[in-house]
Amino acid sequence: MFSLILNASAATLVVDQTGSGDTDTIQAALELARDGDTIEIEPGTYYENRMSVKVDNLTLRGAGPDQTVISTVGLGPSWIITLSGNITVEGIGFEGDPTEAKAEGVEYTADDETAVGVMQDCAFENFDVTMYSVGTFDTLYILDSTWLNSTVGVMTSGEGYSRVSSALSVENNLLVDMTVGFMLEYHYANPLEVQHNFTNNTFFRVGYAVSRNSSDGRDPLASLDFRGNLLAEGITGVDVPDDERGDLVANNIYYHLTGGLMSDMVVSTYYDNVEVDPDFCVWSETMPFQHLDLRLQSGSPAIDFLPEDIPSATGADIDGLVRPIDGDGDGNAASDAGAYEHDPAAPCGVPVEPEDSGDSGHDSPPDSPGDSPLPESSAPESPSDSPSPDSEAGDDSGGGSDPGCGCGDAKGAWLLLPGLALLLASRRRRVSR
Repeated sequence: MFSLILNASAATLVVDQTGSGDTDTIQAALELARDGDTIEIEPGTYYENRMSVKVDNLTLRGAGPDQTVISTVGLGPSWIITLSGNITVEGIGFEGDPTEAKAEGVEYTADDETAVGVMQDCAFENFDVTMYSVGTFDTLYILDSTWLNSTVGVMTSGEGYSRVSSALSVENNLLVDMTVGFMLEYHYANPLEVQHNFTNNTFFRVGYAVSRNSSDGRDPLASLDFRGNLLAEGITGVDVPDDERGDLVANNIYYHLTGGLMSDMVVSTYYDNVEVDPDFCVWSETMPFQHLDLRLQSGSPAIDFLPEDIPSATGADIDGLVRPIDGDGDGNAASDAGAYEHDPAAPCGVPVEPEDSGDSGHDSPPDSPGDSPLPESSAPESPSDSPSPDSEAGDDSGGGSDPGCGCGDAKGAWLLLPGLALLLASRRRRVSR
Protein backbone atom coordinates (compact mmCIF):
# COMPACT_ATOMS: atom_id res chain seq x y z
CA MET A 1 0.00 0.00 0.00
CA PHE A 2 2.89 2.33 0.82
CA SER A 3 4.51 1.73 -2.59
CA LEU A 4 1.22 2.54 -4.32
CA ILE A 5 1.11 5.88 -2.56
CA LEU A 6 4.69 6.63 -3.65
CA ASN A 7 3.93 5.71 -7.26
CA ALA A 8 0.80 7.84 -7.25
CA SER A 9 2.77 10.87 -6.09
CA ALA A 10 5.64 10.45 -8.57
CA ALA A 11 5.92 13.23 -11.14
CA THR A 12 7.56 13.74 -14.53
CA LEU A 13 9.58 16.93 -14.89
CA VAL A 14 10.53 18.14 -18.38
CA VAL A 15 13.75 20.02 -19.06
CA ASP A 16 13.64 22.02 -22.29
CA GLN A 17 16.05 24.76 -23.33
CA THR A 18 13.31 26.41 -25.39
CA GLY A 19 11.41 27.26 -22.22
CA SER A 20 8.44 25.02 -22.94
CA GLY A 21 9.23 22.55 -20.14
CA ASP A 22 9.09 22.72 -16.37
CA THR A 23 12.66 24.06 -16.27
CA ASP A 24 15.33 25.01 -18.79
CA THR A 25 18.25 23.50 -16.85
CA ILE A 26 18.89 20.04 -15.45
CA GLN A 27 20.09 21.49 -12.14
CA ALA A 28 16.78 23.25 -11.62
CA ALA A 29 14.90 20.01 -12.28
CA LEU A 30 17.08 18.14 -9.80
CA GLU A 31 16.24 20.72 -7.14
CA LEU A 32 12.51 20.22 -7.76
CA ALA A 33 12.63 16.41 -7.94
CA ARG A 34 11.23 14.16 -5.24
CA ASP A 35 11.59 10.43 -4.59
CA GLY A 36 10.27 8.36 -7.50
CA ASP A 37 10.23 11.21 -10.04
CA THR A 38 11.31 11.08 -13.67
CA ILE A 39 13.21 13.89 -15.35
CA GLU A 40 12.79 13.97 -19.14
CA ILE A 41 15.54 15.99 -20.84
CA GLU A 42 14.67 17.26 -24.29
CA PRO A 43 17.25 17.36 -27.11
CA GLY A 44 20.02 19.93 -26.80
CA THR A 45 23.50 20.45 -25.38
CA TYR A 46 23.33 21.43 -21.71
CA TYR A 47 26.47 23.10 -20.38
CA GLU A 48 26.17 22.19 -16.72
CA ASN A 49 28.42 20.69 -14.06
CA ARG A 50 28.79 19.97 -10.36
CA MET A 51 25.23 18.68 -10.18
CA SER A 52 24.06 16.13 -7.62
CA VAL A 53 21.07 13.87 -7.06
CA LYS A 54 19.66 13.99 -3.54
CA VAL A 55 16.49 11.91 -3.95
CA ASP A 56 15.88 8.18 -4.35
CA ASN A 57 14.34 6.14 -7.18
CA LEU A 58 14.99 8.86 -9.72
CA THR A 59 15.03 8.37 -13.51
CA LEU A 60 17.00 10.76 -15.74
CA ARG A 61 15.99 10.16 -19.35
CA GLY A 62 17.33 11.90 -22.45
CA ALA A 63 16.22 11.72 -26.07
CA GLY A 64 19.26 9.62 -26.98
CA PRO A 65 23.00 10.09 -26.40
CA ASP A 66 23.40 11.89 -29.75
CA GLN A 67 20.44 14.19 -29.01
CA THR A 68 20.66 15.03 -25.31
CA VAL A 69 24.22 15.93 -24.31
CA ILE A 70 25.56 17.25 -21.00
CA SER A 71 28.87 19.03 -21.60
CA THR A 72 31.61 20.60 -19.48
CA VAL A 73 33.34 22.27 -22.42
CA GLY A 74 34.42 25.74 -21.30
CA LEU A 75 33.38 25.21 -17.68
CA GLY A 76 36.83 24.47 -16.27
CA PRO A 77 38.06 21.34 -14.45
CA SER A 78 35.07 19.72 -12.77
CA TRP A 79 32.75 16.76 -12.76
CA ILE A 80 29.31 16.65 -14.36
CA ILE A 81 27.03 14.95 -11.86
CA THR A 82 27.02 12.86 -8.69
CA LEU A 83 24.38 10.12 -8.66
CA SER A 84 23.31 8.26 -5.56
CA GLY A 85 21.06 5.48 -4.33
CA ASN A 86 18.53 3.85 -6.64
CA ILE A 87 18.73 5.63 -9.97
CA THR A 88 18.31 5.04 -13.70
CA VAL A 89 20.08 7.17 -16.32
CA GLU A 90 19.31 6.49 -19.98
CA GLY A 91 19.62 8.11 -23.37
CA ILE A 92 22.17 10.81 -22.40
CA GLY A 93 25.56 11.74 -23.86
CA PHE A 94 28.27 13.05 -21.52
CA GLU A 95 30.98 15.27 -23.03
CA GLY A 96 34.21 16.21 -21.33
CA ASP A 97 36.41 19.14 -22.25
CA PRO A 98 39.47 17.84 -24.16
CA THR A 99 41.47 20.91 -23.06
CA GLU A 100 41.06 20.11 -19.36
CA ALA A 101 43.59 17.73 -17.80
CA LYS A 102 41.19 16.50 -15.11
CA ALA A 103 37.91 16.23 -16.96
CA GLU A 104 35.68 13.88 -14.97
CA GLY A 105 32.21 12.67 -15.77
CA VAL A 106 29.82 10.84 -13.48
CA GLU A 107 30.16 9.62 -9.91
CA TYR A 108 27.83 6.95 -8.60
CA THR A 109 27.90 6.59 -4.85
CA ALA A 110 25.75 4.90 -2.24
CA ASP A 111 25.88 3.58 1.30
CA ASP A 112 23.03 1.08 1.01
CA GLU A 113 23.60 -2.61 0.26
CA THR A 114 20.24 -2.78 -1.54
CA ALA A 115 20.78 0.20 -3.88
CA VAL A 116 20.74 -0.41 -7.64
CA GLY A 117 22.04 1.96 -10.29
CA VAL A 118 21.43 1.68 -14.05
CA MET A 119 23.29 3.46 -16.85
CA GLN A 120 21.77 2.48 -20.19
CA ASP A 121 22.06 3.76 -23.76
CA CYS A 122 24.49 6.50 -22.76
CA ALA A 123 27.69 7.80 -24.32
CA PHE A 124 30.89 9.21 -22.83
CA GLU A 125 33.73 11.03 -24.59
CA ASN A 126 36.93 12.87 -23.64
CA PHE A 127 37.28 12.28 -19.92
CA ASP A 128 40.13 11.43 -17.61
CA VAL A 129 37.83 9.15 -15.61
CA THR A 130 34.38 8.95 -17.16
CA MET A 131 32.73 7.34 -14.16
CA TYR A 132 33.56 6.65 -10.51
CA SER A 133 31.74 3.89 -8.67
CA VAL A 134 32.17 4.49 -4.95
CA GLY A 135 30.76 2.98 -1.78
CA THR A 136 28.38 0.22 -0.77
CA PHE A 137 25.49 -0.84 -2.98
CA ASP A 138 24.06 -3.92 -4.62
CA THR A 139 24.79 -3.56 -8.35
CA LEU A 140 25.58 -0.89 -10.90
CA TYR A 141 24.32 -1.98 -14.33
CA ILE A 142 26.16 -0.46 -17.30
CA LEU A 143 24.35 -1.41 -20.50
CA ASP A 144 24.27 -0.59 -24.22
CA SER A 145 26.57 2.41 -23.96
CA THR A 146 29.45 3.90 -25.95
CA TRP A 147 32.76 4.99 -24.41
CA LEU A 148 35.23 6.95 -26.48
CA ASN A 149 38.63 8.60 -26.30
CA SER A 150 39.09 8.67 -22.52
CA THR A 151 41.71 7.51 -20.04
CA VAL A 152 39.55 5.30 -17.78
CA GLY A 153 35.98 4.17 -18.36
CA VAL A 154 34.87 3.17 -14.84
CA MET A 155 36.93 3.17 -11.67
CA THR A 156 35.60 1.46 -8.56
CA SER A 157 36.80 2.68 -5.20
CA GLY A 158 36.09 2.31 -1.52
CA GLU A 159 37.64 5.56 -0.42
CA GLY A 160 35.92 6.99 2.63
CA TYR A 161 33.75 3.94 3.28
CA SER A 162 34.20 1.36 6.00
CA ARG A 163 33.29 -1.46 3.63
CA VAL A 164 32.61 -1.93 -0.05
CA SER A 165 30.05 -4.19 -1.64
CA SER A 166 29.71 -2.87 -5.15
CA ALA A 167 29.20 -5.22 -8.07
CA LEU A 168 29.32 -4.12 -11.69
CA SER A 169 27.20 -5.77 -14.38
CA VAL A 170 28.60 -4.59 -17.73
CA GLU A 171 26.96 -5.73 -20.96
CA ASN A 172 26.70 -4.67 -24.60
CA ASN A 173 29.07 -1.72 -24.37
CA LEU A 174 31.36 -0.37 -27.09
CA LEU A 175 34.70 1.07 -25.91
CA VAL A 176 37.07 2.73 -28.40
CA ASP A 177 40.43 4.51 -27.92
CA MET A 178 40.93 4.26 -24.18
CA THR A 179 43.79 3.43 -21.82
CA VAL A 180 41.77 1.32 -19.34
CA GLY A 181 38.16 0.24 -19.71
CA PHE A 182 37.37 -0.74 -16.13
CA MET A 183 39.74 -0.24 -13.22
CA LEU A 184 38.66 -2.19 -10.17
CA GLU A 185 40.59 -0.45 -7.44
CA TYR A 186 40.03 -0.78 -3.71
CA HIS A 187 41.64 1.44 -1.09
CA TYR A 188 40.93 2.89 2.34
CA ALA A 189 38.27 0.26 2.83
CA ASN A 190 37.56 -3.30 3.88
CA PRO A 191 35.91 -4.67 0.75
CA LEU A 192 33.29 -7.36 0.90
CA GLU A 193 33.36 -10.21 -1.61
CA VAL A 194 31.58 -9.30 -4.84
CA GLN A 195 31.52 -10.51 -8.43
CA HIS A 196 31.80 -8.26 -11.46
CA ASN A 197 30.20 -9.48 -14.68
CA PHE A 198 31.44 -8.43 -18.13
CA THR A 199 29.46 -9.91 -21.02
CA ASN A 200 29.18 -9.11 -24.74
CA ASN A 201 31.32 -5.98 -24.79
CA THR A 202 33.52 -4.81 -27.66
CA PHE A 203 36.89 -3.27 -26.76
CA PHE A 204 38.74 -1.68 -29.69
CA ARG A 205 42.08 0.09 -29.23
CA VAL A 206 41.65 -0.17 -25.47
CA GLY A 207 44.92 -0.77 -23.66
CA TYR A 208 43.51 -2.83 -20.79
CA ALA A 209 39.90 -3.93 -20.83
CA VAL A 210 39.78 -4.74 -17.10
CA SER A 211 42.43 -4.08 -14.47
CA ARG A 212 42.08 -5.05 -10.81
CA ASN A 213 44.37 -3.93 -8.02
CA SER A 214 44.50 -2.55 -4.50
CA SER A 215 46.46 0.68 -4.20
CA ASP A 216 47.02 0.35 -0.44
CA GLY A 217 47.99 -3.32 -0.44
CA ARG A 218 44.69 -4.67 0.84
CA ASP A 219 43.17 -7.73 -0.75
CA PRO A 220 40.57 -6.75 -3.37
CA LEU A 221 37.92 -9.41 -2.81
CA ALA A 222 36.32 -9.02 -6.22
CA SER A 223 36.00 -11.90 -8.66
CA LEU A 224 35.43 -11.56 -12.40
CA ASP A 225 33.05 -13.27 -14.80
CA PHE A 226 34.44 -12.18 -18.18
CA ARG A 227 32.67 -13.94 -21.04
CA GLY A 228 31.50 -13.32 -24.57
CA ASN A 229 33.62 -10.22 -25.11
CA LEU A 230 35.45 -9.16 -28.26
CA LEU A 231 38.80 -7.38 -27.96
CA ALA A 232 41.08 -6.06 -30.72
CA GLU A 233 44.14 -3.81 -31.11
CA GLY A 234 45.02 -3.37 -27.45
CA ILE A 235 47.55 -4.54 -24.88
CA THR A 236 45.95 -6.96 -22.43
CA GLY A 237 42.34 -7.98 -21.95
CA VAL A 238 42.24 -8.84 -18.26
CA ASP A 239 45.06 -7.60 -16.02
CA VAL A 240 44.58 -9.06 -12.54
CA PRO A 241 46.90 -10.51 -9.89
CA ASP A 242 47.39 -14.25 -9.82
CA ASP A 243 44.76 -15.61 -7.47
CA GLU A 244 42.25 -18.31 -6.69
CA ARG A 245 39.27 -16.12 -5.93
CA GLY A 246 37.02 -17.69 -8.57
CA ASP A 247 37.70 -15.63 -11.69
CA LEU A 248 36.16 -16.95 -14.90
CA VAL A 249 37.53 -15.87 -18.29
CA ALA A 250 35.89 -17.83 -21.08
CA ASN A 251 34.36 -17.70 -24.56
CA ASN A 252 36.09 -14.48 -25.60
CA ILE A 253 37.56 -13.53 -28.97
CA TYR A 254 40.70 -11.41 -29.08
CA TYR A 255 43.00 -10.13 -31.81
CA HIS A 256 46.25 -8.15 -31.87
CA LEU A 257 46.61 -7.81 -28.11
CA THR A 258 50.33 -7.26 -27.61
CA GLY A 259 50.23 -8.75 -24.11
CA GLY A 260 47.64 -11.44 -24.81
CA LEU A 261 44.19 -11.85 -23.34
CA MET A 262 45.57 -12.58 -19.88
CA SER A 263 49.25 -11.67 -20.17
CA ASP A 264 51.08 -13.94 -17.69
CA MET A 265 48.34 -13.86 -15.08
CA VAL A 266 46.60 -16.95 -13.79
CA VAL A 267 42.88 -17.12 -13.09
CA SER A 268 40.79 -19.89 -11.58
CA THR A 269 38.93 -20.84 -14.77
CA TYR A 270 40.06 -20.13 -18.33
CA TYR A 271 38.72 -21.85 -21.43
CA ASP A 272 37.46 -21.46 -25.02
CA ASN A 273 39.15 -18.12 -25.63
CA VAL A 274 40.12 -17.78 -29.28
CA GLU A 275 42.71 -15.52 -30.89
CA VAL A 276 41.42 -14.74 -34.38
CA ASP A 277 40.58 -11.82 -36.68
CA PRO A 278 36.96 -10.91 -35.80
CA ASP A 279 36.24 -9.56 -39.31
CA PHE A 280 34.67 -6.24 -38.42
CA CYS A 281 32.71 -4.54 -41.18
CA VAL A 282 34.91 -1.44 -41.54
CA TRP A 283 38.08 -0.97 -39.56
CA SER A 284 41.83 -0.60 -39.50
CA GLU A 285 44.36 -0.23 -36.71
CA THR A 286 44.62 3.52 -37.28
CA MET A 287 41.21 4.44 -38.69
CA PRO A 288 39.58 7.44 -36.96
CA PHE A 289 36.71 6.30 -34.78
CA GLN A 290 33.99 8.10 -36.72
CA HIS A 291 34.65 5.88 -39.75
CA LEU A 292 34.59 2.58 -37.86
CA ASP A 293 31.83 0.02 -38.22
CA LEU A 294 32.55 -2.64 -35.61
CA ARG A 295 29.65 -4.88 -36.51
CA LEU A 296 30.55 -8.34 -37.82
CA GLN A 297 30.97 -9.36 -41.44
CA SER A 298 29.20 -12.46 -42.70
CA GLY A 299 31.46 -15.39 -41.95
CA SER A 300 33.03 -13.77 -38.88
CA PRO A 301 34.25 -16.34 -36.32
CA ALA A 302 32.51 -14.26 -33.64
CA ILE A 303 29.06 -15.11 -35.07
CA ASP A 304 27.08 -17.70 -33.07
CA PHE A 305 30.17 -18.08 -30.89
CA LEU A 306 28.67 -18.26 -27.41
CA PRO A 307 27.27 -21.26 -25.58
CA GLU A 308 23.71 -21.14 -24.31
CA ASP A 309 24.71 -20.94 -20.64
CA ILE A 310 26.03 -17.37 -20.87
CA PRO A 311 23.39 -15.16 -19.25
CA SER A 312 22.02 -12.11 -21.04
CA ALA A 313 20.73 -9.29 -18.85
CA THR A 314 19.04 -7.43 -21.68
CA GLY A 315 18.24 -10.03 -24.34
CA ALA A 316 19.40 -7.62 -27.07
CA ASP A 317 22.58 -6.16 -28.50
CA ILE A 318 23.81 -2.58 -28.22
CA ASP A 319 21.50 -1.50 -31.06
CA GLY A 320 18.40 -3.22 -29.67
CA LEU A 321 18.59 -6.23 -31.97
CA VAL A 322 17.17 -9.17 -30.02
CA ARG A 323 19.63 -11.99 -29.32
CA PRO A 324 20.23 -14.70 -30.33
CA ILE A 325 20.02 -14.83 -34.14
CA ASP A 326 21.10 -17.76 -36.29
CA GLY A 327 23.83 -15.71 -37.89
CA ASP A 328 25.69 -18.52 -39.63
CA GLY A 329 22.61 -20.26 -41.04
CA ASP A 330 23.24 -23.65 -39.45
CA GLY A 331 19.75 -23.82 -37.95
CA ASN A 332 20.93 -23.15 -34.40
CA ALA A 333 20.67 -19.63 -33.02
CA ALA A 334 23.43 -18.56 -30.64
CA SER A 335 24.63 -15.17 -29.45
CA ASP A 336 27.65 -13.56 -31.04
CA ALA A 337 30.73 -12.36 -29.19
CA GLY A 338 30.90 -8.62 -28.62
CA ALA A 339 28.36 -5.83 -28.47
CA TYR A 340 26.78 -6.44 -31.87
CA GLU A 341 24.60 -9.35 -33.00
CA HIS A 342 24.99 -10.18 -36.70
CA ASP A 343 21.80 -10.18 -38.76
CA PRO A 344 22.20 -12.09 -42.07
CA ALA A 345 19.39 -9.96 -43.53
CA ALA A 346 21.46 -6.82 -42.90
CA PRO A 347 25.11 -7.44 -43.80
CA CYS A 348 27.74 -4.71 -43.76
CA GLY A 349 26.47 -1.56 -45.42
CA VAL A 350 22.79 -2.50 -45.08
CA PRO A 351 20.70 -0.86 -42.31
CA VAL A 352 19.41 -3.13 -39.57
CA GLU A 353 15.73 -2.82 -38.70
CA PRO A 354 14.68 -5.07 -35.79
CA GLU A 355 11.11 -6.28 -35.63
CA ASP A 356 8.76 -3.81 -33.98
CA SER A 357 7.68 -5.60 -30.85
CA GLY A 358 6.40 -2.49 -29.13
CA ASP A 359 9.56 -1.91 -27.09
CA SER A 360 13.29 -1.68 -27.54
CA GLY A 361 13.90 -5.38 -26.97
CA HIS A 362 15.55 -4.68 -23.62
CA ASP A 363 14.39 -6.00 -20.31
CA SER A 364 14.99 -3.93 -17.19
CA PRO A 365 17.81 -5.29 -15.02
CA PRO A 366 16.67 -7.15 -11.92
CA ASP A 367 15.32 -4.72 -9.34
CA SER A 368 15.92 -1.77 -11.66
CA PRO A 369 14.65 1.39 -9.97
CA GLY A 370 13.42 3.01 -13.16
CA ASP A 371 11.55 2.22 -16.32
CA SER A 372 13.61 0.61 -17.28
CA PRO A 373 45.36 1.08 -29.34
CA LEU A 374 46.77 1.44 -28.38
CA PRO A 375 49.34 0.85 -31.10
CA GLU A 376 52.25 -1.16 -29.85
CA SER A 377 54.64 1.77 -30.15
CA SER A 378 52.72 3.93 -27.65
CA ALA A 379 51.20 1.28 -25.40
CA PRO A 380 51.71 1.84 -21.68
CA GLU A 381 53.38 -1.00 -19.83
CA SER A 382 50.70 -1.23 -17.17
CA PRO A 383 47.61 0.72 -16.09
CA SER A 384 49.53 2.27 -13.22
CA ASP A 385 52.30 3.84 -15.32
CA SER A 386 50.56 5.04 -18.45
CA PRO A 387 52.51 7.74 -20.27
CA SER A 388 51.17 11.13 -21.29
CA PRO A 389 52.01 11.49 -24.99
CA ASP A 390 51.17 14.68 -26.82
CA SER A 391 48.36 13.76 -29.17
CA GLU A 392 48.40 15.00 -32.73
CA ALA A 393 45.46 15.20 -35.08
CA GLY A 394 44.72 11.71 -36.25
CA ASP A 395 46.75 10.10 -33.48
CA ASP A 396 45.02 6.86 -32.49
CA SER A 397 47.13 6.12 -29.44
CA GLY A 398 44.19 6.25 -27.09
CA GLY A 399 45.92 9.05 -25.19
CA GLY A 400 45.80 9.64 -21.49
CA SER A 401 48.12 9.46 -18.55
CA ASP A 402 48.28 7.69 -15.24
CA PRO A 403 44.65 6.87 -14.35
CA GLY A 404 45.57 6.71 -10.70
CA CYS A 405 46.72 10.32 -10.57
CA GLY A 406 43.76 11.77 -12.44
CA CYS A 407 46.05 13.81 -14.67
CA GLY A 408 44.98 12.64 -18.10
CA ASP A 409 46.41 15.54 -20.07
CA ALA A 410 46.54 13.93 -23.48
CA LYS A 411 43.47 12.68 -25.22
CA GLY A 412 42.87 12.44 -28.97
CA ALA A 413 42.67 15.62 -30.97
CA TRP A 414 39.56 14.76 -32.96
CA LEU A 415 36.61 17.11 -32.69
CA LEU A 416 34.66 16.03 -29.65
CA LEU A 417 30.94 16.20 -30.19
CA PRO A 418 30.91 15.90 -34.01
CA GLY A 419 32.97 12.72 -33.87
CA LEU A 420 30.82 11.03 -31.29
CA ALA A 421 27.66 12.22 -33.01
CA LEU A 422 28.81 10.60 -36.25
CA LEU A 423 29.54 7.33 -34.49
CA LEU A 424 26.21 7.30 -32.66
CA ALA A 425 24.27 8.44 -35.72
CA SER A 426 25.70 5.53 -37.67
CA ARG A 427 24.39 3.22 -34.94
CA ARG A 428 20.94 4.75 -35.11
CA ARG A 429 20.78 4.53 -38.90
CA ARG A 430 21.31 0.81 -38.51
CA VAL A 431 18.62 0.47 -35.89
CA SER A 432 15.42 2.42 -35.38
CA ARG A 433 14.49 1.82 -31.77
